[in-house]
Amino acid sequence: MRLSIQGILAAAAVAGAAASARASTSVALYPLQPLGIPAATADSLDRALRGEIGRLPGIRMLGLDRTVAAIKTGPESRGVACDGSRRCLAGLGRLLGVDEVVYGVASGVGRRFAFDLKLVDTATGREVRRVDARVGGGRESLQRGLREAALRLVAPEAGPRGVIIVKEDGRRPGPARDWAFRLVYGSLGVAALGLISGFLAQASRSAASSTARPLSPAEEPVLAGEIGRGIGFGAAADVFWGLAAAGLVGAGVLFALAGSDPHADHPIAVAPAGPGVALTARF
Repeated sequence: MRLSIQGILAAAAVAGAAASARASTSVALYPLQPLGIPAATADSLDRALRGEIGRLPGIRMLGLDRTVAAIKTGPESRGVACDGSRRCLAGLGRLLGVDEVVYGVASGVGRRFAFDLKLVDTATGREVRRVDARVGGGRESLQRGLREAALRLVAPEAGPRGVIIVKEDGRRPGPARDWAFRLVYGSLGVAALGLISGFLAQASRSAASSTARPLSPAEEPVLAGEIGRGIGFGAAADVFWGLAAAGLVGAGVLFALAGSDPHADHPIAVAPAGPGVALTARF
């Protein structure tokens, strides 16, 4: 019994030490880099993201003024701006005396924004993790999305998993509507294959019908090949069109099950968690 209690106390001590180490983490946010958005918009997003990171428990956020001053004058930051390389960011972190540095690129269209963020460890120069986040809508939706992105990047043990996708009202799309949109996009792709197959079938049929008669023995295999290709491409077009129609019907059923949501804002592209494809530039 005494050994069990000692083991529990030892585990609690280790957990407390880990929490204490986490509580002493200092972070600097490199000014958010704009991609296709006005600099004023990027500055506003930078302030919002900076505020959300600074609100995380146990995180000491370095002020913007000190970070900008170091970027302009610090020899380890190359005197100007880091290009997103781990070596430059780690040098900037050492100059600022922080444990970690966040670097990010922001892009967007209208009221939708995409963020590609990464966290670099100052001591090792290693990229700790990367997060792709997409948010859209009003101020509350933006703040909620940035809060989740900050959690996932700096404190993943307390944050959500995967890519952050927030609808117009700030809620995440339900699985039924998510799969419905995937079915729609997949069906459109299959329909495009059907259209291509139909064009190829028609081209083969036209070539076969325009072949002069009577045929010589050498021309008969060529004509048979054109007829065979026409039949094959025609059958493929029928299959592709049937699959596309079935996919659209299935998407309609899923939309009906999910119910209507006039405020939903669904992004066209969904990137996987981690270093997947994103709407922003990679750095």
